[in-house]
Amino acid sequence: MRGPLLLLLSCVLAIAGCSNSRRNVKRASGHPSVFASKLPEEVEVRKPESLPVEETCAHWQGAPWCEALMSGWTFVPELVDMCKAEPDADAAVDCLSHGADRGFSLVGLQTCGALETPEHRRNCLEAVADRALEAPQYAYCGTKSSRKVAGCLTGMHDYTFHPNELQEIVQQTIEQTPTADARTVIGNLEDNIAARYGLDRSKWPKEYIFNFAGGATTHIRAMYCALDEYLLIVGAPINVNGYSGRYPAEVHDFVFTGLMHDFEEHDFEAHDFTPGSWAFLPHGGHRVYATETPTYMLEYARGNVPGMLGFGIRHPRRSITRDRQNMKQQIRMCASRALAANKENRKRRRTHRQTKRQTLREIRKTLRGL
Repeated sequence: MRGPLLLLLSCVLAIAGCSNSRRNVKRASGHPSVFASKLPEEVEVRKPESLPVEETCAHWQGAPWCEALMSGWTFVPELVDMCKAEPDADAAVDCLSHGADRGFSLVGLQTCGALETPEHRRNCLEAVADRALEAPQYAYCGTKSSRKVAGCLTGMHDYTFHPNELQEIVQQTIEQTPTADARTVIGNLEDNIAARYGLDRSKWPKEYIFNFAGGATTHIRAMYCALDEYLLIVGAPINVNGYSGRYPAEVHDFVFTGLMHDFEEHDFEAHDFTPGSWAFLPHGGHRVYATETPTYMLEYARGNVPGMLGFGIRHPRRSITRDRQNMKQQIRMCASRALAANKENRKRRRTHRQTKRQTLREIRKTLRGL
């Protein structure tokens, strides 16, 4: 069964990737990049914590239901502050119940707290719980009417990776690996990524595949690939140079060995990226780049990934290498990782739903016994 599914997905990706990526730039959905500087703390998901029962429940005059909730479950402190604004005890219980043992970002709680009715606020909490949505996504949905905010946030994509976290992992790996040997650094880097995101490294591809995008000959190995984001190792043990391409996605390159240079159309001086540096290519942007021997990078892209395949896979097959086998290898690698990612995401969402339902059942049972 797996073989036909891989073939079907490969065909879908290939057909989608045959579209003109430059044309897709104007149609591509996305948000303004927030990665010029470190991600603001208020957008990070805060873990719930045990709160002092008497101090927390003082607002509700030590109500038994509050003591039961605070003793049995954990909460983000800012969520409790938001629930204190509810008009009555029933609304407060409903608010706290939907936040028990769940993480929230501060900007998410601010967005939900500004809504008009308890029902709207509860639906908003369901939409943002345990999700690492970003500031522009909240800003966009916050402009809608109160009853539409939760639906808007539910439709926003929660990306698996974040560039700031990947930058920290690369820096950590460089500090832990006092060598410029690419294979050693890559091994430690992949271990750190797998540990941070709870991924199974044993299922990642072992082989590298040539890639000829923009006339630059490198080899790549994908760790994660989906229709809206990918993460891979890219580089070469020899000097390369080429054109970045224009994409309906944003691309982040984190150099961990070697040296990369690039320049834009208006530049008369090159930008240099040494180990630990972060190069960013925005939606629709393009550059010329070159590397010195040997240079390897962690590359992360998010956006319309199928729209990138025309430049990265189809064009080299038709105009540069004429190598059908190489095209098949790249599509197969991405398709296999996309299937694995889809399976992992479904499993994670199913686990979150089951945990939420179980928590609500336990809370209702406890409150009925008071």
